[in-house]
Amino acid sequence: MKNLTSLQIYSKYYINLQEKISVNEKRQIHKFIDNASSHQLIALLTEGKLRAVKTIEETLLESKLNKSGLGFLLEINMATLKATASSMSDSATATAKKASKSSSEWTDTQIRKLTTMADDGHMPEINKPLAAIPLAALIMTVGYEIYKKYFDKVNHACKTKTGADKVACVKKFKNDAIKAQISALSKNKSTCSKSKNPKRCSDEIVKKITKLKQKLA
Repeated sequence: MKNLTSLQIYSKYYINLQEKISVNEKRQIHKFIDNASSHQLIALLTEGKLRAVKTIEETLLESKLNKSGLGFLLEINMATLKATASSMSDSATATAKKASKSSSEWTDTQIRKLTTMADDGHMPEINKPLAAIPLAALIMTVGYEIYKKYFDKVNHACKTKTGADKVACVKKFKNDAIKAQISALSKNKSTCSKSKNPKRCSDEIVKKITKLKQKLA
């Protein structure tokens, strides 16, 4: 998720926390999120709609043309992309609609504002009780933004190193980033008290912290 926007990161966490969506469906929706515009993500979160084909096509094809000029692959890419998007929409739209129910209490303006604020690695102020999953996803988004800020330093710090020294350097910065992420999650877990189901929200954060600790080398 390193190069994703905070809204994309939030959307992925939000989908991950849905218990009624299968692992395969989550993967399909994640692919959608990877290429979706903010407008498409808002539609996913508030309405459960996967508005995929046109925007994804335009984005990927524009990128292909700008970076490589491979015009002769244009028709093949279009056909493949249409087939993928159509299949994804057929199998995932119903579960996406289910997932949107607990988040629909947030307006599109609120979601944009909260995720933009989270981009700075700070927990936005929550002015009203929210469902457990949307709030837990927001706390995780803030934690991941902290992780990114720490891990982004690795290229500058380790670029002159080689071999085992470089491996050790990257490992150190990754561990430091994970520790910072854990610290942010632990600190912001108290925000779960503003959830409509504080225990559910808190339990999700604790599970995330446990998984992160297992990644520490």
